[in-house]
Amino acid sequence: MSLNWGLNNGSLVAFNPFGCDTSSNMFSYNMCAFNPFLNFNFTTVGLPVFSMPALQMPTFNFPPLFSTTKAQPQAQTSTGDSFVRTGSGATSLKSSIVSKAQGYTWVKSDYEGNRLFSPKNPDGSVKTNWGWCCDFAVSIYKQTMGSKFPSVLNTSSPIVLKDKARELGCYHTFPSSSRSAWAQENIKPGDILIMAGKGVSKHHVAIVTSVHDGKIETISGNSGNAVKSRTYDASSSALYGIVNLDKYMA
Repeated sequence: MSLNWGLNNGSLVAFNPFGCDTSSNMFSYNMCAFNPFLNFNFTTVGLPVFSMPALQMPTFNFPPLFSTTKAQPQAQTSTGDSFVRTGSGATSLKSSIVSKAQGYTWVKSDYEGNRLFSPKNPDGSVKTNWGWCCDFAVSIYKQTMGSKFPSVLNTSSPIVLKDKARELGCYHTFPSSSRSAWAQENIKPGDILIMAGKGVSKHHVAIVTSVHDGKIETISGNSGNAVKSRTYDASSSALYGIVNLDKYMA
């Protein structure tokens, strides 16, 4: 490889790596002898081959999918209390209960009704303005049954009467459906009917006189301010249950 520099007509012989002559007003260069693309040999160099290790992606256990559908509550139904009546003398004794209760028809509330059936004040005076439906039923039973009447049922409260009768196994609830059929099969004249009363958490008490055609006929104290007969639809949800004291009437 040669490199020549010189003057040509007052111009500098310039470096020409491409092997050609070029003239300009300022320079003239001729350097065809230098060609870097022909005078160098290139040797292929093998680059090392790096083997990338195989990467295994971790497995993620995602939380299970939960259903957002709200479970529908199961309908609550009851078949009512089933029971077997006992007591050989129940039929005649309960017939007497019905007759005695009907004998007080139209006895007025307040003074007259309270005087006959309600408990007295500590000084012996008569309680007035007293809800005496339970007192009426209890009084009729005590007059008829005498000492056979369970003393724990001697109360002025329908709720206490119901709870105490339940403890004795003598309170039986209505079913949630087929109430008329249940009443026809299980309720007898002389039973005590427990039902909803006026006001919150109030109960009313009546003595059953007849059950027929889906109706329950009763007589009760403090009913419209007197002892009165009333008829109820046996399918009514206002009827809670009955007190049956047949086993004490042997």
